[in-house]
Amino acid sequence: MDCPECGSVLAKTAKHCGCGWRFSKHKVGGREPSQGSCEWQSGAGRCHYGGSCSHNSLGGGPWYCSAHADCVDPVFGAQVVGQSRLDVPCPDYGFEARKRMAEAAMLDRLQRFAEEAKAPWREPMVQGDHRRWARELIAKYIAVGKVDILPLEYACRALNRAAAEVMAERDDRNKLFKEKAA
Repeated sequence: MDCPECGSVLAKTAKHCGCGWRFSKHKVGGREPSQGSCEWQSGAGRCHYGGSCSHNSLGGGPWYCSAHADCVDPVFGAQVVGQSRLDVPCPDYGFEARKRMAEAAMLDRLQRFAEEAKAPWREPMVQGDHRRWARELIAKYIAVGKVDILPLEYACRALNRAAAEVMAERDDRNKLFKEKAA
């Protein structure tokens, strides 16, 4: 029998390989039920949290959850295992499950963003206010310099000015202050 991970020749009765592969006769839908879970064992139970921490610098594992990564107290470890079984009764950390979780989280963030965009969080701008906002933002940039580049570029576009011109104006102002200070 060959190891499915590294291809090494194994005995017919081998239950594991030196590369870290372990035989499991308990597969669900072509995958081991604890695949991707924390490898901490407590009594007859295994932690159900996702295994994301490993001390192996080559990426081999064993993989533990953040609570078990540096755990030395078996009583605390058993409590974490018990809580993990309540929080995650049927762990599934395979690729497809993680993909579904990531897509659901992204959809949730997009829905919250859409709701916030509809909320009346500020008064609508009166025509011409955008130019006032642009002048104030450019003045703040020239005086203080702590303005993100994208709002600065939008402000420059609103006033038909080049961002490089505004940046040069700030540099000139800084040189002037340095000369006065010296």
